[in-house]
This record gives sequence, C-alpha cells and structure tokens, in this order.
Amino acid sequence: MKQQIFNVSFLAILFATTSSVSYEAPYYSPPSDPAVDPDNVVEYPMPSKEQQKVYWRTEIHKDEYRCEKLSLKTCRTLGYNYTMLPNVLGHIRQVEAQMMLNGFQLLIDQGCSRRTTLFLCMSLAPTCDDKGEYLKPIGPCRGICRRVEKECRATVESFQFPWPEWLDCSQFVEENAGGGQLCMEEPTNEEDSERTTAERKQSEVNSDSTEDTASSSSTSTHSEDSSVCKPFQFFLKSANACVTSCGYDDDGGAEELGHHRHHGRFGKEEKVFMEKWMIGWSSICFICTLFAVGTYFLDQSRFKYPERPVIFISLCYLIMSGAVFLRLILGREQVSCEQSSDGHRFLIQDGLSNTGCTIVFLLYSYFNTASYVWWVVLTCSWFFAAGLKWTQEAIGEKSSYFHSFAWGIPSIQTVLIMANRHVDGDELTGMCNAGSQDPEILAKFVIAPLCTFLFTGFMVVVLGCISLFRVKSYMQKEGSSTVKLEKLMFKIIIFAAFYVVTTGIVMGCYGYEVSHEREIARKIRKYGTSSLTYIQYTRFAMQLFTGVVAGEFTIL
Repeated sequence: MKQQIFNVSFLAILFATTSSVSYEAPYYSPPSDPAVDPDNVVEYPMPSKEQQKVYWRTEIHKDEYRCEKLSLKTCRTLGYNYTMLPNVLGHIRQVEAQMMLNGFQLLIDQGCSRRTTLFLCMSLAPTCDDKGEYLKPIGPCRGICRRVEKECRATVESFQFPWPEWLDCSQFVEENAGGGQLCMEEPTNEEDSERTTAERKQSEVNSDSTEDTASSSSTSTHSEDSSVCKPFQFFLKSANACVTSCGYDDDGGAEELGHHRHHGRFGKEEKVFMEKWMIGWSSICFICTLFAVGTYFLDQSRFKYPERPVIFISLCYLIMSGAVFLRLILGREQVSCEQSSDGHRFLIQDGLSNTGCTIVFLLYSYFNTASYVWWVVLTCSWFFAAGLKWTQEAIGEKSSYFHSFAWGIPSIQTVLIMANRHVDGDELTGMCNAGSQDPEILAKFVIAPLCTFLFTGFMVVVLGCISLFRVKSYMQKEGSSTVKLEKLMFKIIIFAAFYVVTTGIVMGCYGYEVSHEREIARKIRKYGTSSLTYIQYTRFAMQLFTGVVAGEFTIL
C-alpha cells in the first residue's frame, strides 16, 4: 500500500511538472556536465511539441549524442541493447530516464495496455545504431502511441491527471515508410483491420516468429510482443520478458505461442548430443583427475613445489566434472529452467532464485577460475626454482600465500557475480554460468579475468624457460650433469604447451561467441542453426581436456 501511495505521489509530480514547464533551449544541448553526481536531481525544461517532432526526425552530429549500452532495469527485456542520449526530454544520463519510468510503474502495473512498457521505454530510452550509420533516435511509431493512449488514457484520468504533453502522439514518426525515418512499429495483431507498410516490414524481419502464428487469441497476444524479441526468443506475458524455451524441442509450451522455431538457438538433437558429449568428457576428466588427487593423498612427499600446484589444478577439474555430473543427475529442467505461473518453462535469467542452479554455478565457475589462478601459481613456482634458484623448501614456505591467492581471487569474482545477479542458464548444456545469455557480462566477468591469468602464466613460463636454458648452458660448460634439469624442462614445456593450447582454444571459443553475436543471431533467424553449436561442443571438450592434461601430468 505504501508503495502504491509513493507511486501515485511520484506520478502526480511527474504529470504536474511535465505538463507546465516550457522549453526554449535546443534539446541537444545538455543542461549540465554529464559527469555530475547521479544522486543529484537535474531539472530539465519541457520541450515544445514542435521541438519534440524535430528531435525524432533530425540527424544529430556524432559529438552531440551518445549511443550507449542500455542499463535501464525496466527496459532490459524488450529486445534492444543500445539507447541514445540525450533523450527527447534532454536527459543526459540513463538514471534520470529510469527515475521518470519509476513514476509510471503504477500505470504499468495496472495493465491497461500490453504495450505500455515498450512505449514508455522507446520514448524515454530510444534505441540507436551503435555503428553510427543512422544518426537519428529510433523511437515508437505513432501507431503504438495511439494504441497506448487509447487503452490507458482513462486509467491516467482516473488518477485526476491529464495525458502528458510530452507523450503527444503527433511528435512520433508515422511509420517506416522511407525518407530515412525509422521507428519501432506497432506489433502485428490479427484483430487489427489494417496493416501498415511498417508492420509488413517488421513481419518479414520476424517471419520466423510470426508466420506460423495460430489464430487463437492467446497466440496473437504473444506474437504481438514477440516482435521486439530476438529471433530465438519468445515473449512470455506472465513473465513480461523475452525468454528462451527451456528443455527439449517441444518442452516449455513455446509451441502454443506460435513459434515454429520455438526451441531457441538449439534443437532437440543438439541438446541430446551435448548431454552425451558432457557425460563422455566429464567421465574421462573425473577418472584422470581422481587418479592424480588420489596419488597425492597417498604419497604427498612425491609432489613437492614447484610441481604441487598441478595437483590443485587437478582438484579443481575434479570438482568441475562433479558439477557436470550433478547437473546431469538433476536434469536441465531442475537446474537451468524456470516455470511461470501459467506453466511455461523458460531458460532461467536469475539463477540465484534456483538452488540447483546456484550450486552448479558455484561448483563449476568458482573452481574453473581457481584452476586458472593455480596455473599462475604453478608458473611462478617454476620461475622461483629455475630463475631465482629457490629450493623446494623455500618455495614450500610460501604455500600459505599461494593458497590465499588461488582461493581468494575466485571468491571475490564469485561474490561480485552473485551480488550483481549475473548467474543465468545456458541453453545447450543446461549448466548455470555468468553471462550465458549476456555477451557483455561474459566478457567482463569471465573472459577478461581468465585471459589475464592465462597470459600472465604464459609470460612467466617464457621467462622461466629462458632462465633454464641459461642454467643448462652454464652447467654444460662446467661439466655438471644436466639430466635432472632436462627432465624438469621437459615437464614444464610439455605441460605448459598443452595447457596454453587447450585453454587458448577455450578463450577463442568464448571470443567468437561474443564478437559474432549478431552474425550468429542472423544465421539462426535465417537458417535455424549456426556455427555456435560446434563452438560450444569444442569449448566444453577443451575445458575438461585441460583437466585430463593436469591429471596425466602425474605420470610424467
């Protein structure tokens, strides 16, 4: 009740403010420094109707606007990723647009129109061309505005407020009818008697999600909102978000929504094969790493520094393979799927709400990062022995620091990921990771730190090998035996070569997924499949093959 009172009060302030203030300055000119503290509220003058029309139809110089990543919580699930600032009201920061949207939360909750969120987001956070080829804001077409006003005007007036002037429909572009004007057209509806040119174009673009739409009213409702989703997603009204069907080909009820490509990015055969692939590689990795860890516990004196970190790398991959077994035992539906109130299963977007997803994420992602940190510790230990001539005892005395570093860094990473709720489900494997559905999160929280650890360890190995070759040359001149040194060099070079190659392939697969996101989406839309399937097969195999390499190191 308190929240509703707050929303009504905030809504009153917004309507009163945006209905009475005049606007004289050009809307491109920011009223204050963009670096200003976001906690300070900046008052923006209200643009006139004519200035609003000009905003949506005029090209903006590149130095007068920013096309930045969309961060508005209300708009994240609507299918577009970039927004233009300043917006039509002159907001130069997304936090200000979010504050405006918060004031309309009560109107959104009323459910007067299923297009309300889309319309408000496209008005306050218009999308833009991040490549800089189209230099105009892309907002809602006039048809969406008219429909929302028609359906929600009575609700607004029931709160004793007039329809906001800054949402006047005459400002928006009529349709995508040429002349270099783009807008978000009104989603198609079988009940509509007319179809504009813009709607026909949108239907062609999203043909894979609309051409097989059934004639039922529930089907048409979902197909309308699916026009803003990615080609492998569908709009689930009960979740008010674009989601990916979870489970196998016909699971999740997505077929009821009229999507002939309702299985998402991967089909049933691909998912079934992936589970067999996971069983095979996890079994091999589990056996090899269990042998290495078991040997260590039976005879700890056999593995001293600088070689002991290999055992902890094996331990990490042993637990990772165990996490895969746990996922396979529980099933993808219990780990990476979420069920809506109306019975539809979809790929989980907030993994922390699912206990199975959280456990699998902790076991797999934490120890995956820890294995990379132990790789750095291993290379440093080798460098201390080869380059600085430290004894095994001297290196062993630093083991407490090694453990603090190797287990502490992944802990910090894991806490940051969970605090920001970036855990989500992976469609193909059914595992839970960070950034499985968001390439930007994947790049920041997974690829960047792992590449850093891999490159750091590689450089230390190079320095260590240079030192070893110098020592070997010196010993040969002195006539000393170099058998033990050559054995150490052989083990270092062999393990480092295998490790760098396998983990390098993993990083390459990650990089391909992030850098070719749009191309992958286009191929899925056009052909129903893409090279992403084989990339993920390769990535998973190489991840666990690294554990096999670490486990087999004990035989050398």
